[in-house]
Order: sequence, then structure tokens, then C-alpha cells
Amino acid sequence: MRFVHATWHVGMLWIWGLEDSAGTTAVDLPDLLDASPPVVAAEARIAAALRRPDRIDLALDAAAPELLTSASAVPLGAPAALSLLCRPDLVAGEGAAGESLRHAQELVTVALRLAAAGRMLPSLRVVGGSAVARWEPAPTAEDEEHLAALAARQPW
Repeated sequence: MRFVHATWHVGMLWIWGLEDSAGTTAVDLPDLLDASPPVVAAEARIAAALRRPDRIDLALDAAAPELLTSASAVPLGAPAALSLLCRPDLVAGEGAAGESLRHAQELVTVALRLAAAGRMLPSLRVVGGSAVARWEPAPTAEDEEHLAALAARQPW
């Protein structure tokens, strides 16, 4: 079975695939993503055309960091990342969501619930000498407990 994993890096959701739960064989991620939502498949094709996906090295065992495998990683921007993470099945076809992809989906679900409930507040911050307006979460105590539990289970 193929497992798809994810991590947030440089404002993008980077995803990669491995052939089995032991992480022994990398899969061709763009082919796997072709069965995903159209915006995800399209962004994967664009990344490939821009000479991405990039190859990344993955440690197969935290206790033995010298055991590495290489996998292709595709960066997804916000629209494609949300399209992928908001799907109940996440990855179609032969793919299965790995722990890191399921965790990212749960984070997005919490963020969408906060926004839908109106638990967001406007803020103004100074960044590099310029004022930047943004929305920030205003979680309840229950939300805070859920977020703390999520943070404790973070796989990356």
C-alpha cells in the first residue's frame, strides 16, 4: 500500500509518498496525485513542470538516522493544500493517508471550525517596519485543550 505524508515548510504543504508503512520504497507522487482533486493534480503537474518535485531524504528510523530513503516531494500552495486536506478520503486510488497527512487534516479542520464559529479576531502587527493586518484565532478553553492534544500528537 502507498502512504502519503505531509509537512508544512516555507508556507507550503509538502507531501511525499512511501510504498509501505515501514517507509522502505518511495512512490511516484505526481502519478498518485493525479487521482486526487483537480486543483491538487493540476498543482502537482505545475510543480513537475517547474522541475519539482524535489527529492528529499527521509530517515526511516529516528534511532538510526543513517537509514535514509529518498522520495519525491511536491509543494502545494494554500488552495491545493486546502482542497486535499478537506477531503474525507484525502488521497484517492491506492493511496492511504499517513499519520502526518491525517494530522495536517485535523489541524485544518480545527482552523475551519474556529473560523466558521466566528472565533477569529483582527490584529495589527508591525513586521519589518510595516503594519500588517491579519486575522488570528480566538479559541475557547475547550478549543485550547483540543489544540494542546493535537500539538502533543504532532508527528513531525
